[in-house]
Amino acid sequence: MSEENLNLDVNAVETAEPVDASPSTEQDSYSKEEVSKLLKALHTERDARKAQEKALKESASKLQSLEGIDKATYDRLQEESARRAEAEATFEARELDRQKAFESMRQEAAVRERKLEGQISHMNRHRAFEGLFSAAGGKGGRFLDTAFDAVGKSLRLEDNGSFTVVDPNGDPLLDDESGKRIDPKEWVSQWKSDDFLGFCFEPEQGYGTGATNHPSQRRDTGTMGDFKGLSTSEIFARSFGNKKG
Repeated sequence: MSEENLNLDVNAVETAEPVDASPSTEQDSYSKEEVSKLLKALHTERDARKAQEKALKESASKLQSLEGIDKATYDRLQEESARRAEAEATFEARELDRQKAFESMRQEAAVRERKLEGQISHMNRHRAFEGLFSAAGGKGGRFLDTAFDAVGKSLRLEDNGSFTVVDPNGDPLLDDESGKRIDPKEWVSQWKSDDFLGFCFEPEQGYGTGATNHPSQRRDTGTMGDFKGLSTSEIFARSFGNKKG
């Protein structure tokens, strides 16, 4: 080889760009987070594929169980299934009707029970009032019933069998002077001087100067006649309008 050619080859080698043997930094790479997401997506896809395969196997099993059944048998099975569904619907409707009937009977029984409790409470209060009214000099029979209907609403029967005089709000009625609760017997006794309820009490004996005459002994006033022709509300308003409590 000539010297000139040798020089050219050397120059070409010297002027050629060096080749970088290291890997390129521009190559694609993935972070740990990206790799985790890719793995998660892969697992999800695999689980979905397994679910699909399971569903396909179940469908194939059902189809295999129906294999060999003719149309008549299939139609019969369909009819039996429809009859069962209808029977279940009828049973549910009857059960609902029974539940409604039971609830209605339960409510009626509750109403009767409350009514019975009210009657028992009224009877107990009436019986207790009979003793209080008699101790205050009251008469029995219709006189007792009249007095109870008139003033019984202002007497509350306690658990121990005693009475408490109450106001229209149900609070104990207190004496204006002492501030103590009014004695039930004394409160009932004050009705002796009433123009109407006074006749429900036995006449008091030994009237003296300044004493209040019993209404039954007022011969010149025509007290009972004054109440003829009056309505029940007018009688009560006239009789109780000037009483305490």
